[in-house]
Amino acid sequence: MQLDIDAKSLSRIERGATMPGLPLLNRMALVFQCGLSDLVTEGSVSLDDEARQLKAMLARVSAQDREWIFSVVTQFVDRLARP
Repeated sequence: MQLDIDAKSLSRIERGATMPGLPLLNRMALVFQCGLSDLVTEGSVSLDDEARQLKAMLARVSAQDREWIFSVVTQFVDRLARP
C-alpha cells in the first residue's frame, strides 16, 4: 500500500506546515506497521504519553536491565529535582 500523496503535500507535512487528516494517518499507520496513536503521540510532552513510550522501551529489555535502568533514572530524577 502506498500513501497516495503528492511530494508537495508530503513536504508540507514533514515541515510541520500542515497536519495530515485521519484517512492519511490511517494509511501511514498501515504502511509503517504501527498504531495510529504512535503517529500522533511520539512528540507529545504529556506525562501519560511519555510513560507509555518508556513502558514500550522497557518491555524490550530483561527484568535485570529494567532494574538497573530504574535505578539510574531514579538517581537522575533525584538530582534534577533538588531545589
